[in-house]
Amino acid sequence: MLGAAEGFAQRRGGRTDGPEGSEIGYGGYSAPTVSKFSLAVDGGANIALRKSSAEGAPLYLGGTASYWITDWATLGVHVNYAFNTERLVALIGPIFRTDTWPVSFNLGLRAGIANDEKTRFAISPEIGADMLLVDHFLIGLVVAWDLPIGEGANPSQLRIGLRLGWRF
Repeated sequence: MLGAAEGFAQRRGGRTDGPEGSEIGYGGYSAPTVSKFSLAVDGGANIALRKSSAEGAPLYLGGTASYWITDWATLGVHVNYAFNTERLVALIGPIFRTDTWPVSFNLGLRAGIANDEKTRFAISPEIGADMLLVDHFLIGLVVAWDLPIGEGANPSQLRIGLRLGWRF
């Protein structure tokens, strides 16, 4: 019985100085289990920094599609709608993540358009923390500050919410 087990095991002292990725399956590394794309839904509180004429609840709902350049840098497209300001925001930009496990902290800056009464250019710095569970399920907290830019722009808003997603 021991002789049969020895036939399948790799002997200790094997070399792994070949091309990158050649050591996968030989005890040191495992093959990547997730791909480079993720989709997420997020929502939570939206705090308008000046009272709006809109009558909606102080909530927002949005979604994010991301391309994972590496485990610590993503490029994402984010769209959200804030009910209390009746503002639709579409943003694109990078998010940089710490390469820590199980919790990763992130920081990013996105730019795009904000549309409420008029369409304006906007920037949105973002900070957050997230976890990748079971190799695919993303859960995180995010704080973003949407800043419309331009003459006569409506005041900024602060979004604080929960992000749920799937990395496939």
